[in-house]
Amino acid sequence: MGRNSYDDMLPEGYREKRSGSRGTSLLIAFIGVLITLIAIVLYLMFTPHDDPDDSSVSDISAVSFSVDEPAILENEAPESRHSAEEEASEVEYSVEAHIASPHYREYKVSAGDTLESVASAFGLTADTLVNFNGITDLNSVKEGSVLRIPDSDGSWYTVMPGDTPSSIVFSRSPEITEDDLLSFNGIDGVTAGDRIFIPYPEAAEEAERILILPIADGSVTRRFGSIYNGEKLKGLVMKGEPGSAVVAAADGKIQDFPNDPDYGRGIVIYHDGGYVTEYYGLETIMVGTGYSVTQGEPIGSIGTSSTYFDGEPAVFFSVKQSGIALDPESLI
Repeated sequence: MGRNSYDDMLPEGYREKRSGSRGTSLLIAFIGVLITLIAIVLYLMFTPHDDPDDSSVSDISAVSFSVDEPAILENEAPESRHSAEEEASEVEYSVEAHIASPHYREYKVSAGDTLESVASAFGLTADTLVNFNGITDLNSVKEGSVLRIPDSDGSWYTVMPGDTPSSIVFSRSPEITEDDLLSFNGIDGVTAGDRIFIPYPEAAEEAERILILPIADGSVTRRFGSIYNGEKLKGLVMKGEPGSAVVAAADGKIQDFPNDPDYGRGIVIYHDGGYVTEYYGLETIMVGTGYSVTQGEPIGSIGTSSTYFDGEPAVFFSVKQSGIALDPESLI
């Protein structure tokens, strides 16, 4: 056998070993590539990075910030408050422009003064001072208090739709003229909602005979302002014989028939000058709603519909003007 032929002969198993080494290398390479791919995927999933799509999110955030920026609200808030204040001022000014300014003087209450004595000193009635000053508690008028004293008796009035100076004068104070009404209040005309003072020049002369007691033969057992069962009475309590007539204290029109759980069956009468009289404790009622009565005309009888006062039949008699309770005895 020649040399060359000998040298070309491979050892036994050489080809199998070489094939096995090549397969192992390929497997190792594949595993390496796979690991690399897994590492890349994990990196992309869990590592922060810039995403082109984030630009839209950034834009949204920017828009949201500009809308909520406090500077915008702060700039608007003072303007809104300022407008509200200006509108409030305009409303107040408008109201003041429609409130009358009747002529009056001021008087400082001295020791020993009473509402009646002050009113008498100025030729007025006590109820005028009560109405003009808006007094709701007579005990509030004491030494040092300042009362406004109008030039004439009268009462406040709120102008209703359709009212004119002439219609107001005609229905409420025919003794004065339209010009007197406007001049007294310092105004040129009236508008619905205006509050004006209507003077009653003759009221002072008639003050002593404006009302009469509702029971001719009755006796006053409890007076205005006295305390009964823990409350201050806003009227008179009169007792008389059961069945005795109860009469209208002044000319007027029957308005209502209330039934009070304590004071009993009652009648409400409206009178000129803004007066309202109420009579409770009646046994019978002799008039109807809207019925016009004259002073001294019987409207009912005293009975037992109420025994609230000392367990005996009694009539509770009250007088109000513009919703303010007055002492009936000061007008009788």
